[in-house]
Amino acid sequence: MSSAIDRSNGFLPLAPLRHANPTAVGVWDMDRADGVVLPVELPAEAVHDQIVLVRLHGQPLAIVHIEKSPGTETGDDLMIAAWRAASDAVIAHITACRCLPAPEDHEELSLMLRCDDGGRGGSCEGSASRPAGKATVIVCTAGDDEDTLARCLRSLVALEAENFEIVVVDNRPSRPATRALVERFVSPVRLRYVAESRPGLAGARNAGVAAAAGAEFLAFTDDDVVVDPAWLSWLLEPFRRRGVDAVTGLVLPLHLQSRAEKRFEHYAGFGKGVHAESYDLAEHAARERFLYPYWGGMFGSGNSMAFRREALTAVGGFDPALGAGTPTGGGEDLAAFTDVILAGGQISYQPRSVCWHEHRGDEQALQAQIRNYGIGLTAVLWRYLMRDRRFSATLVRSVPAILRLARRRSEEREADALPADLARLELRGRLLGPWRYLVSSRRVRGVGRADAAHRVPGERRRAARREGAAGQLSGERRPGMDQAGAQTRT
Repeated sequence: MSSAIDRSNGFLPLAPLRHANPTAVGVWDMDRADGVVLPVELPAEAVHDQIVLVRLHGQPLAIVHIEKSPGTETGDDLMIAAWRAASDAVIAHITACRCLPAPEDHEELSLMLRCDDGGRGGSCEGSASRPAGKATVIVCTAGDDEDTLARCLRSLVALEAENFEIVVVDNRPSRPATRALVERFVSPVRLRYVAESRPGLAGARNAGVAAAAGAEFLAFTDDDVVVDPAWLSWLLEPFRRRGVDAVTGLVLPLHLQSRAEKRFEHYAGFGKGVHAESYDLAEHAARERFLYPYWGGMFGSGNSMAFRREALTAVGGFDPALGAGTPTGGGEDLAAFTDVILAGGQISYQPRSVCWHEHRGDEQALQAQIRNYGIGLTAVLWRYLMRDRRFSATLVRSVPAILRLARRRSEEREADALPADLARLELRGRLLGPWRYLVSSRRVRGVGRADAAHRVPGERRRAARREGAAGQLSGERRPGMDQAGAQTRT
């Protein structure tokens, strides 16, 4: 079992992040004849090694390092690496689905999978069973790169899903290229274009929410993402459970070709590991975590998230004072996660829903991104300090967690497991967060840019749901709550 210090903050093995040569990132399904599948084609001669997500019957088991370039690895190389990293997880999965006898070693497992149609039997769940209801996938773009957006759309229209549409929100409609791209794009599913001239990612996402009035589920990704064919189906699957109001998925790097991409993944990768998680204010409350539930970074990220439309609009949508394109630079997705939990809902992390994100390729863009992360962190916390009377008590209770986090970060810096220069840059950004949030909020109010989702009755519903969930944050239950702590729906 690897220790936390052997992994990046995105749960990737550290070894390939420490060298300067390009590293491919792919997925290997143990029960299929294919080798490693890469989300984008890379020149094999230019790639030094691989980071591989290992899955069995669609279930992620481990993220492993293969010290060979794409196409040169053998099935034995992959099986040995998978068994070394995740033999316990393999046996647990096989035992749970009762599809094969428990293997003794990687050779026996390989033989079983070859001879038994990939071990598909018993109660194995190879495909998702999504809830009934229409879904809308919302992609917001500032039109910076047509090729990148086209790549994203190609992966979305190839999704193995039904009853969904795609909405592209253009946050820079003064450039005609994005609209032209969407209108000429050949798609087997409905593809719509929405213009939102007011700058800011939160406002663009709210415009997508307003455009998707007929959808029960809203999924969000970014224009620099490539999705797995089963991404949407698995992202929606947890909504079959009553009380789940938001879901996030596993986000891996699209590739790691530059030093800046590797440094980002080393310091602040989007991935949350291969284990499913649930978060709420009741039995799934992670109160030992830093400022739970007010810092939403533990829940997932905005490039792979979905909400029940009813739940998202009930908390007022995305805060237009937060996000890229505003003075705060980010945090609108994380605040939405927290708002849903504070309103009595539950968030599910579903690692079977996989996508790949293209990181910033140069150092200057990386530094700007990390600085914005620091600004966004304290902007979100300041937002709750000003709006939610429970935040101060949570801050006091979180002192031990804050001390543990500071100690762990110090140990990681000493062991060279965390880029110290990026940590200092983020810290400087944190000093600006409260002021930036005040400036951004005044700007939103001053020019009348509050979206319809952020006006009454959205604010009224948000206040009502938070009042009903207040007892849960302090460990109490109130009438009208079910056992999961969510408001009972009729």
